[in-house]
Amino acid sequence: MEMQFSEKVAQSDTERQLREQLDHAVTDFRNLQKEVNVNSRKRLQATQQLHENEMVQNELALVDQDDDETGVYKLVGPCLVKQDIAEARANVAKRLEFIQNEVSRSDAAIASAEQKMTAAEGEITKLQQRVAKAKQIAAAAAQ
Repeated sequence: MEMQFSEKVAQSDTERQLREQLDHAVTDFRNLQKEVNVNSRKRLQATQQLHENEMVQNELALVDQDDDETGVYKLVGPCLVKQDIAEARANVAKRLEFIQNEVSRSDAAIASAEQKMTAAEGEITKLQQRVAKAKQIAAAAAQ
């Protein structure tokens, strides 16, 4: 009788530890999902900015460099300030480069988090199987 009680306590401790590990793995998985969502939103925003700046670049390509009557204006606060066409093109090119780097960075972060999520899914599955097995053993010992 003494032996059965200690075995039951050990089994319940093992099951409790497995459940704690499972809860921790599920929490990690949810955090990874949140990370993917945040990085996806950042990527979407950067992609929208990229398209906007590509349109600006295309419009600037239509402006003749030597035409003094055509002006390019930049909004600075509440004022429109005339800007040199070459300077405007250079600024847009730098912005495009920066935004493309942001998109790449977001893609890498998403891929990394998804890879970690796949590993976490495998860990969760293993832990669920171990919990189920511990329950079966406990049920068999109870009979």
